[in-house]
This record gives sequence, C-alpha cells and structure tokens, in this order.
Amino acid sequence: MDNMQNCSNCGEPRKFGDRFCSNCGRPFEEPTPELTPELIPTPQPSPAEPPPVTRYAAWEDRQKLGFFNAIWETWKESTFYPNRFFSRVPFNGGIAGPLLYALIIGWVSVAIYTIYEWIFAGIGENFVRQYFDSEDALFRYGMAGGSDLLSLLIAPIFLILLMFVESGIYHLIAMIFGWAKHTYEATFRAVAYGSGPFMFVIVPFCGGLIGAVWALVITIIGVKHMQETSGGKATLVVLLPWILCCCAITIMALIFGAALIAFFREFVQSGYNNY
Repeated sequence: MDNMQNCSNCGEPRKFGDRFCSNCGRPFEEPTPELTPELIPTPQPSPAEPPPVTRYAAWEDRQKLGFFNAIWETWKESTFYPNRFFSRVPFNGGIAGPLLYALIIGWVSVAIYTIYEWIFAGIGENFVRQYFDSEDALFRYGMAGGSDLLSLLIAPIFLILLMFVESGIYHLIAMIFGWAKHTYEATFRAVAYGSGPFMFVIVPFCGGLIGAVWALVITIIGVKHMQETSGGKATLVVLLPWILCCCAITIMALIFGAALIAFFREFVQSGYNNY
C-alpha cells in the first residue's frame, strides 16, 4: 500500500519505505488504522452505590410482630448487639414508642428489686426480733412494705423525668461541642433503647451494678450511631456529666469533712479549756 500512495503536494509516487517525497520532500501522511472491535475500549461500569440502610426497630413494629415478641427482640438486639441495633434505628418517628419501651424496662427492674427487698427482709426478720418485740417488728415491716409499694407507684413519674433530663443533658453537651448532627429525638432514642441492661437486676447482689455499667456503655454506642459521631466523642458526651457530678460530690465531701474536723477541734479545745 506504501508504494501506491502518491505525494499530496506534487503527485510523485511513493516508494516502499519512504517517509518523505523524493521530489518535493513533503512527508507522507500515515494512514490511520481502523479500530477493530477488539481495539474499541469497553466502557467500565461505574461502581455500584451501596444500598441505603433500612432503618428499623422491632419495638416500633410491635403491631405486626406482637407486643411480647417486639419487646423481646428489641431488648435482645439492643443489649447484646448494640452496634448492629443502633446502626439501623430510625433517627425520628416520635419519642412515645422509645419512652414506653424504657418505661416498661425501668418499672419491671424496680419491681424485681422491690421483690428482692421483701425476700431478704423476710430472711432478716428473725434477726430483727432479737431487738424488737414481734408487734414492733411487724409494724416496721408493714411500714417498709408500704414505702416499697409507694415507690412502685411513683417510679414511672421518676423514670420519665430522668429520661428527659438525661437525654437533654447529653444532647446539650453534643450541641456545645458541635457533634449533634441530628435532633434531640435521636439522642432521646439512644438513651431510651440503651436502658435494656437494667433488667440484669434480676441477678441478686451484683446484677444492678452490672446493668448500670452496661447501660452506660450501650448509651455511648447509641449516641455514637444516632448522632453519627466517633466513639471517643460519644464517650465524652455521656461520661462528662457523671465526671462533673463526681467532682462536685468530692469537693462537697472535702468541704464538709474539713468543716467537721474544724468543729471537733474547736469542741475539744473548748472542753480542754473549761477543764
């Protein structure tokens, strides 16, 4: 094909291997190779976008699942698989459902604790009778039982107030540091669905303490997911109020202790002077 191509300038035939015209010196134009199907670049598919996360909580689907099945699934998932649970909990949808869940968990925990108090009080009755007559002991235990029943009646009010105040403090701290990406409702849901471990009070003696610590850990995980922040920031949001509270109690105890020591010193000194 090279020896049949003519120079586009002077028409001089091109000899095999020539890159320039032997007559006028004009370079020959190389033919553009045709693209065969094998050489045509295949368009690469764009990376598929991850499917959106389905936000779901079994407790909020209790009309379909049934009351007991919904509360059991929610308690099990939130208590033992909190990362998976809170990564799917809706950010909104109302606070009535989460509040009812936390109220049930909290009231049942208080009821279990009260029953244990009655049981252990009955066991200790024989020891009390060594110091009080039988009628006095029965009166004291009747008063104790009445106070326990009163505690059960007012527990829901206390639990509701505690839920709103605790959630409000956490959300306020998150807002101050600029870590609150969602509304107060999201923080409230983290606190409400993090109350499951309080049911560990069913284990005598140590269950209440274990449940309280585990509920704090789950609340941190919940705040992390519900406000879409890091674990360290969520830990600071949840622990900061408790740290400040402990510091305030320590300072008050030191002040009270110093005042008490000063009082006793003055009392001893005045007694010594009178003597």
